[in-house]
Amino acid sequence: MNDAARNAEELFTRLLEARSLITYKGAFGTIFGHVPERWSQGHARRVVAVATRTDRRRLTRNLSGRLDALIVNERQGLPSPGHFEFAPYTKEEWQEAFRGWSRTNRPL
Repeated sequence: MNDAARNAEELFTRLLEARSLITYKGAFGTIFGHVPERWSQGHARRVVAVATRTDRRRLTRNLSGRLDALIVNERQGLPSPGHFEFAPYTKEEWQEAFRGWSRTNRPL
């Protein structure tokens, strides 16, 4: 397991324990050790590429998934629209499950 994969698994554990979501920038900083000065969709794609390879875990009582389920955009507080194309739950089920969870934009 490389450093990014290990960091992603550790981030996943911390987020579940804290009942917290994290932004793409915060996740990038935690997984790769720095936050780029200029953000691009390429950075978000790198986060998703690592996050979708994490182990599947129970997220809430009713949902299971991978780390990418806990990574959200800053404006809407939701995973990217593409996330729901492959998720075993709907956007509405996700919103219900994570209502009340905190959100951070800082690396953990």
